[in-house]
Amino acid sequence: MKSHFSDEYTDDMTDAEGEHLRRWATLMNRRGHASAYARETEDEKKIVELDVAVTWVEAVRQSHGLVFSGPAINPEEPPDIWADHDGQRVGIELAELVNSSILRKTKHANAGKELGDRFVTSCRGRWFYEAQWDETRFGKALNQLIEKKARNYEGKGITVDFLVVYTAENWLLKEDVARWLQGVPVKESEAIGAVFFMMDYHPGEEPGYPVFRVY
Repeated sequence: MKSHFSDEYTDDMTDAEGEHLRRWATLMNRRGHASAYARETEDEKKIVELDVAVTWVEAVRQSHGLVFSGPAINPEEPPDIWADHDGQRVGIELAELVNSSILRKTKHANAGKELGDRFVTSCRGRWFYEAQWDETRFGKALNQLIEKKARNYEGKGITVDFLVVYTAENWLLKEDVARWLQGVPVKESEAIGAVFFMMDYHPGEEPGYPVFRVY
């Protein structure tokens, strides 16, 4: 079977597994920005959300000593995820922090492309500088995301136990985030019990996915 990926990874793959892997590689390339959480369909969105939840459960245990078990998709969201914590079922809502302006541009430029085509990316070229972050921009984006979620919950008269803001922004650095969170004022909402911020994978670090408590 011909494959875009090396034989090291495909020797034992079935055709279905190889096609599944090519599908996700295509999605990531088409996204062109913060590609780790690429998805197009509702089913793919659920796969990504469950993966984020499982990753956060492990990372927050390592970094903050909080223990959760059994994270599962809630088909009647919100919240996105149900899990067990301290003997109780808790709701976990997920929200991606991403530069939506660049994302729209890269997805439009890459629409319909397949593996083997030349993909546009924010890692180089015309959108590289637009993809950079500073404290003001980060604080504004984080607050807008939290406030949007809070208004939604308050409008429905519901509360969620945990909001996990996750990101795969290519040029958002862990050291900057740690420093910025010390100075960024965040408006707390009674509709959200606690907010955490999780970054994409950092090789060689423990936890591999940095997690910060926002409030």
